[in-house]
Amino acid sequence: MTKYSSELKLQAVLTYLKGTDSFKTIADQFILAQAH
Repeated sequence: MTKYSSELKLQAVLTYLKGTDSFKTIADQFILAQAH
């Protein structure tokens, strides 16, 4: 049970990091678009 919970937490963290990474990429593209 503990192992399962740890895996779920890890998956949640990875998903969160992917989400913020995607958001950062979108934000960077938006800023670049505004700069031009």
